[in-house]
Amino acid sequence: MNPDQADDRRATMLPERWNVVKDKLFAALELEGAERTAYLEEIAGQDPELRLELDSLIASHEQASTAFLNQPAAHIATLITASQQDLIGRRLGPYQLVRQIGIGGMGEVYRAFRADDQYRKEVAIKLVRAGQGSGFILDRFKNERQILASLEHPNICRLLDGGTTPEGLPYFVMELIEGEPIDKYCAEHKSSVEHRLELFLQVCSAVQFAHQRLIVHRDIKPANILVTKEGQPKLLDFGIAKILDPSAIDSAAPVTLFQVLTPGYASPEQIKGEPITTASDVYSLGVVLYELLTGQSPYQITTSVSHEISRAVCEDEPRKPSTTVCENQDRPTSSESSGEKVPKRLQGDLDNIVLMALRKEPGRRYSSVEQFAEDIRRHLQNLPVLARQDSFRYRTSKFVLRHKAGVLAAAAAIIALLAGVGVILHEARIARQQAQLAQEQRMRAERRFNDVRKLANSLMFEVHDSIKDLPGSTPARKLLVSRALEYLNSLNTEAKNDASLRQEMAAAYEKIGDVQGQPRQANLGDPGGAADSYRKALAIRESLAAADPKDLEVRRQLVPNYAKLSDLLWAMGDQAGAMEYSGKAFKEAEALYHGDPKGQVDRFLYAKYRMDYGYKQAVVAGNRDPGLENLREGSSMLEQLASEQPGDLQARRILGLSYSRAAEILREDPKERSQALALYKKAITTKQGLVAAEPNNAEFQRLVAYDHFSIGELLATMDQNDAALAQDREALSSFQKLAAGDPANMQFQQDIGRVRAQIGQVLIDLGQLSTGMDQLRSSLSTLESIPDASNQRSLVGFTILTDQLWLGKAQVMLASSKSASRQQAAEHCREADSWFSKCLPGFEAIRDHASPQYGGAARVNEVTQETARCKRILSNVNRSRPQ
Repeated sequence: MNPDQADDRRATMLPERWNVVKDKLFAALELEGAERTAYLEEIAGQDPELRLELDSLIASHEQASTAFLNQPAAHIATLITASQQDLIGRRLGPYQLVRQIGIGGMGEVYRAFRADDQYRKEVAIKLVRAGQGSGFILDRFKNERQILASLEHPNICRLLDGGTTPEGLPYFVMELIEGEPIDKYCAEHKSSVEHRLELFLQVCSAVQFAHQRLIVHRDIKPANILVTKEGQPKLLDFGIAKILDPSAIDSAAPVTLFQVLTPGYASPEQIKGEPITTASDVYSLGVVLYELLTGQSPYQITTSVSHEISRAVCEDEPRKPSTTVCENQDRPTSSESSGEKVPKRLQGDLDNIVLMALRKEPGRRYSSVEQFAEDIRRHLQNLPVLARQDSFRYRTSKFVLRHKAGVLAAAAAIIALLAGVGVILHEARIARQQAQLAQEQRMRAERRFNDVRKLANSLMFEVHDSIKDLPGSTPARKLLVSRALEYLNSLNTEAKNDASLRQEMAAAYEKIGDVQGQPRQANLGDPGGAADSYRKALAIRESLAAADPKDLEVRRQLVPNYAKLSDLLWAMGDQAGAMEYSGKAFKEAEALYHGDPKGQVDRFLYAKYRMDYGYKQAVVAGNRDPGLENLREGSSMLEQLASEQPGDLQARRILGLSYSRAAEILREDPKERSQALALYKKAITTKQGLVAAEPNNAEFQRLVAYDHFSIGELLATMDQNDAALAQDREALSSFQKLAAGDPANMQFQQDIGRVRAQIGQVLIDLGQLSTGMDQLRSSLSTLESIPDASNQRSLVGFTILTDQLWLGKAQVMLASSKSASRQQAAEHCREADSWFSKCLPGFEAIRDHASPQYGGAARVNEVTQETARCKRILSNVNRSRPQ
């Protein structure tokens, strides 16, 4: 039967109805002639609609071509080889196919190299397998490509690029993994039990990473876990993976999906066609661990027939790993010195851990891969583990379910012989019912817990991230993340012993901080609230890192958390705090990089936060030379990363920022201002490329506008005021468009206030006093509405003080005008004095309590000089001018 037809039919009916149709169809196909007719007539009498559906499906099945069965196998092999040869040497985009290195149920994988002379790089390219171009297969293939695009983890094969062949079939480009399946790797290297467990923990980290993004792999097996020559496992093949979405029904046809899963590693619920959750991957990981430790399957299967394997998986109980090793002569090749050591090493905790992962009921396995991995880590540290042997009561209940008839007969005999025991049995039955009710209530509570947790994750990691860069999204972002945090706080009591849930809570606190007041993003102008949220996230992550220093994912999350708090403290005027947390970010990123200098993720973290730390060294701490050196080293690494992955917009974004920041440092030296101007223009070119890639990304648009504003500031210091005004006005126009689309975003309001202040100062320098003062008043009006306006050491507060100073200076200029009468001069001086009295206390506080770099002392001297000038003007006017 055509898989596409099965897909279409299933899409129009409920899963329960499809299961009935599927079972009846398979039964009918096994019958011939009159037997099939009689079987269908019997169904028609009970369910006429089902009979019509079966007739249609049987007709489709019989119409399918079977001509290939009459062709000799050698001819078919020749056709397949010819198809493969047609692809060898072919170009797909910039890549040229070299040879086939793998083939699966849906796709073919080829070794390829980049052939456009840009740079040399070997990759793996996956294409839809010849003859597999149905709608179902194409959807699955595109689904795998989308899933890989969302996964960036050191133990997951990375997606590098993608496209479509001239025939319209999709393909994608992955990193080339040259390694061996994990079971063969361990056998050939005679790995110890501890080493096998360490490798397995890295695989768990990759699967848990996918689960946190609501992705279930569904085909975990040794063949899909390759270990590189450096000893790093890589998880491959997300071809039948599933994105968990409570609102959607999985569109995969049950028949087709069963054909591509691997029965020996599939969970019982997968084989039965029941709903798939992360517990299915826990089971598959249990099978993999069983084979790593024993070299054997968990089940005593002597056939390779799929339905026999499926029956064993669903009905048979796996033996203890230690028992399997004792009874089997082909023990796993291990570095353990004695053959007796391996079974003894597995007895107890490892037996219990593996068997808990392999339980038939999803609700009785580990609740998450993280919990599974945590039990292994506790075993390695000689700590008590969660896994325990099944109780006698549980084993008894399973025995009763398997042998109902025999148990009932035995019970009848016992009742006949011991009638007096009837009352006791009645009481026991009531107790069992009560226990079953309690169990059902506990399972309902667990389901509610997981549903709430899943919803919170969806709000934080999917819905929020999909809108965060769109214009006008700030209020919606606050609502989404706040609601997600409410859900997670309601689970706080559960989080104490659940590392993965605590990680999710830390991520929620960090996102709340971003929305509240992250100065480099759209925010609501609440820096105090943002600082509290960032510190809560740090407290969780630091405790997790301290408990398990080998958890690289938590340590990677610490780096941007430190840096964001540093940015916020700097914007709030806390320079010492800003440098402290910037140093922590750089130190952690450096340690991760030295642990894996070739890892793409850690290279990027190190380059980004070395550049960021160098920038703050020079600008915040005043250590210009070492800061500039660190910034340039980070920028050089970013250029290399951007050239290796031109499609990585975030790498290009940080590279553009590095150019802007280097220019900001250089412009302070008059001799280097032309170099600074060139760097600003280079930054704009880089960021305009980002806007072209994502025209609706408000953050990218703001970065370009901000560079125009910075060029305006630079040109003003170079006395090129007309050119400075042109840059400032272009920046103002862009900021106003962004603010119109997102009025609640205080970052845009701050940008507008600051650029108006700059325009006002330039106009006053040009002698256009009235127009310049209008711009300054508009700047004040905008900035004073921002919540952090009263903090004089913040960027907003300092700009307000500077606006007041320039308004006072403009009044002094008006008073000194020869056309001003004595009365007008006096009025202008009174107005100037009013502005000076407003800004002077703030500048004095900055002089006395802030770093000299803030220029508090210089501003106080400027106010004093302007006040004295005003007094001289009044004195001269009183002597020489009429009323």
